Amino acid sequence: MRKWPSTTVLALLVVFGVAVPAAADEPGRTGPDNAITDVPGVLVGHHTDRHNITGTTALVIPKGATAGADARGGAPGTINTDLLDPVALQPDVHGLFLSGGSVMGLSAYAGVVQFLREQGLGIKFGGKAVPVVPGAIVFDLGQGADADDPIEQTPGFDAGYQAAKAARSGPVETGSVGAGTGTGTGGPPGLRLKGGVGTASIQLGGGVVVGALVVVNSAGKLYNEADGCELHTLYMELGNEYGNTRRPPRGCQTSTHGNPAPRAGQTDRTVDENTTIGVVATNATLTVAQAEKLAQVAHDGLARAIRPAHTMGDGDTTFALGTRTTGAPDDRGYEAILDAAASTFSRASVHAVLDATPLGGRQPYCQVFRGACDTHRPAVDPAPAGADPAPADIAPADPAPAVANPAPAVADPGTGSGGPGTGSASSAGQALVPALPFILAAAGFWALSRRRATASTRHRLR
Repeated sequence: MRKWPSTTVLALLVVFGVAVPAAADEPGRTGPDNAITDVPGVLVGHHTDRHNITGTTALVIPKGATAGADARGGAPGTINTDLLDPVALQPDVHGLFLSGGSVMGLSAYAGVVQFLREQGLGIKFGGKAVPVVPGAIVFDLGQGADADDPIEQTPGFDAGYQAAKAARSGPVETGSVGAGTGTGTGGPPGLRLKGGVGTASIQLGGGVVVGALVVVNSAGKLYNEADGCELHTLYMELGNEYGNTRRPPRGCQTSTHGNPAPRAGQTDRTVDENTTIGVVATNATLTVAQAEKLAQVAHDGLARAIRPAHTMGDGDTTFALGTRTTGAPDDRGYEAILDAAASTFSRASVHAVLDATPLGGRQPYCQVFRGACDTHRPAVDPAPAGADPAPADIAPADPAPAVANPAPAVADPGTGSGGPGTGSASSAGQALVPALPFILAAAGFWALSRRRATASTRHRLR
């Protein structure tokens, strides 16, 4: 009997809807969760204040990382970036934060530091842990219940502490959460679209992974008006991570007529200050100069996804992390990491706007341009503000259920991994249920083939 090639069998399994797990460390594919947490040693947590429409996102690196930073915007708001200069001391970084609240949001730094100290994380001086925590902020004032107050509630110590405490490995919540809660992005005339938090990853082979996490709060647009308002970097999609996102069927025709007029004392939603900030990470072992270069190249991904970028009113800032769980790359390997950092930053920027939900009078791209994202489901609403998150995943444990863009399964004909929520890798078992009849049919076909092969063999032996 003819033996079927393994590739044919795989193709039949895909056709019949049987979930086939992606090969580990397959070059050119997303990581298991298509998130920065696919980089070993990186944990992410959020603190979201939907009442005042602001928040903080923290990254915790329990074993430390080599770090770099690069600010290209004309109005950055940062802390501890000078320590990351290659000519400075360059201590290990055990935490990093991105926050709303404009310059006041930098006070979230103290909360992240306190949490890390309680965990004994940081460089050691006299037996005491001294965490080095760089960070950056975005401008999101003039929104929420306190928009008219002379002094708004902005992220502070508690926001930083809770975000760090919530840090986990595994799927990352995206969209209108954490530092992306109050963000916006450029839209049609008179309209500001909803920004958010996005993340993505890619495997380069040899155990090397590159991931990015981005907070989009841009003056520039993520779509091309000269090309029917299609997303600038839609072509960079890996697998089916954006779901059925495509050029809007009606081009740049919108489903809305602009944001409501701002109240007295409230920031104009169409012209507020802007900044896109983010982090790229790899598990490769990098020198301090290589980490700095990695942060610089991430801006290439920002400029591909958002146009214009790096304006005088932007505080565009990127950070880079090397967690050192694999060896040092050779020249060719390092070039591959740089290229992946730029493209992954672009893809994470797209996820930020696709996963955003309406908030503060701003609608996301998928609602404004009807038909552009038919099967893309926005991010699950975060837990209520003030909810006490579980302890941080300092000793990485089993991740929580996926709520953000999981990696695409080889045979997932559904919404695609760009759509967060139910399409996670952890639901592969559920995906097999509708395929059960095909599995049984395949098993019957195999049994029948074996029976005929046995009969044929007996006939030849007579």
